[in-house]
This record gives sequence, structure tokens and C-alpha cells, in this order.
Amino acid sequence: MESRYFLMEPGESLIGPRDPDQMSGIMAEFLDETGLEPDEVAWSYFASLPIPRYPAEWPLGRNRWAGIKPEVMWHPLFWLPDRVAGRYVFVDSNGNRSREDLDDWTARVCLELTNAGLYNPETGGWSDILSVHGIDIENPNDLERIQEWLDGAQDDVLDNINLEKDFTVEDDPHLMLDVVSSARDDLQAAAWLCVSAAAEQGLGAVIESEVPASERVQFASMWASIVAEAMHEEPDLPAMSAKWDRIYDQWTGDTEGANVLLEAMQEDMKAIYARYNSRVEELAEAFASEELPKDSTDPFGESLAWE
Repeated sequence: MESRYFLMEPGESLIGPRDPDQMSGIMAEFLDETGLEPDEVAWSYFASLPIPRYPAEWPLGRNRWAGIKPEVMWHPLFWLPDRVAGRYVFVDSNGNRSREDLDDWTARVCLELTNAGLYNPETGGWSDILSVHGIDIENPNDLERIQEWLDGAQDDVLDNINLEKDFTVEDDPHLMLDVVSSARDDLQAAAWLCVSAAAEQGLGAVIESEVPASERVQFASMWASIVAEAMHEEPDLPAMSAKWDRIYDQWTGDTEGANVLLEAMQEDMKAIYARYNSRVEELAEAFASEELPKDSTDPFGESLAWE
């Protein structure tokens, strides 16, 4: 199977966070390259790139998303089997249903892709799914064929591409679900560490800059929003946010008061960074070993599905 390159660099894992600036850039590039809309992709600090959201049904008369470009249809992200493309639904002993967390799902997709050999973290290369079937995206005739299929035409080859076997883990199809569940706290810590470090540096840069007071407060508000989205489960964040609000309410429009807010936020980000740094160092060592569990039991029994 031929390899192509898309967004990733040699040595990069699909698992793990990027800082907010990097993630914003990756998202913009992903949307531009694929033609997808922002609401058609999911992004999480658990993963290094956005993941396309698969709808319950494709738009009427089509075989994929409405705006996707034929040039990217070689990529395995756009051929995920149902078990990988969908989020698991768990049913407890009382019949209560809960859905796989979006962050967990993005991490699982990344692990599934790597474990299936469709992404190579050493080279940063992805398997070209279409090349196996004699379809070359560099060939204008093949691109036209792909576009016609995307628009709803039948195609004996494209209609029957199925990667289910590539993603099958012998004796345990839910192995990657277990891996993510076991590593969730560490993945979350890595995300919070990354965001807190970026926020601390960004706030510090504003403090040292010559920008007026009003812009300083705007930067503080921007970072508060980024932190709130990325770390909404961090236990100390509500108290920190309340403190920032109190400082802002007392601000009289002066630079000194704006810096009080920025410095308070910066100190809180340093505290969060210090709290999770040792855990993330241990996680980095674990992933560097490239070892996944050799066996696993399915804790969900038969009460497990995806949608």
C-alpha cells in the first residue's frame, strides 16, 4: 500500500495535544485541504489532528460529505468502518444509556488508525487506501471517477471498499476502547499541561508588551475562553475563573489593573502546569515504549454498540 503525507510530520504521534495556536492552524489546514465544514469535524486536545464526524446517513444522493474534495479520498480517515467512525453507546444494568465521550472517541480513532498500520508515526505517512484498488488521485480520470461517486454514482470498486478487517484486533475488537479508558486521566493531564503552558507563555508575552490596557484585557478574556473550553473538568478552574471575574470587575481601565488580572491568570496557569507535569512525563515514557496491552477483557459484555 502506497504512503502519502497529510498534516503530520515524521516522529509525530496521533495521540496527544497540540497547543492552541498549533491546533487552530491544523484545523484551518484540514478544512482547506478536505473541503469539510467546521461542524463536520471534531477536534480535541486528546488528538493531534481533527477527526471527521460521520453522520447517521449521508446527504441525500451522495456517498460522503457534501463538500469533500476528491483529492483527499485516498485518506483512511474517510473510509472508517462503522465501529470506528461511530461513538460507542454503553448500557448499564438498569438500562441507562451513555455515549462515548467525544474526547475519548477522537483518541480511540487515532489509536485505531495507528494500530491498524494505516498511520506510521515514524515516517508521518498515511496509507493510500485507493492505490490498492488501482485508483490514482494524480490521474485526472480517476479524480473525475471519484467525484462522480461522491455525487452518488455507483462504482463497483469504490462501493465495496471496506477497512473493517484492517481495524480488527484478534480476540478483542474493543481493545482500543479499553486502552483509552485506562489512559484517559493521563491524556487529560497532557491536554491541560499543554494548554496551561501555552496560556502562561501567552499571558506573559502580553504583560511584557506595550499594548494598551484595553487590549491586555481582551487577551486575558481570550485566554480565559481557551482555558475554559480545554479544561472545563479541571477541579480548581471554577474557583480560578471566579477570582479572575472579581479582578476584572474591579478594573478601572488602567494598565496596572489589567496587569493584575494577567498576572493572576499567569500564576494560576503555572500552578496547573506544575500539578500535571510529573504525570505527563510518565505518560510520555509509556507512549515512547510503543507498547499497547497484549490482551484485554471486555468489561462491557454484550451491552455495547456504536452509533
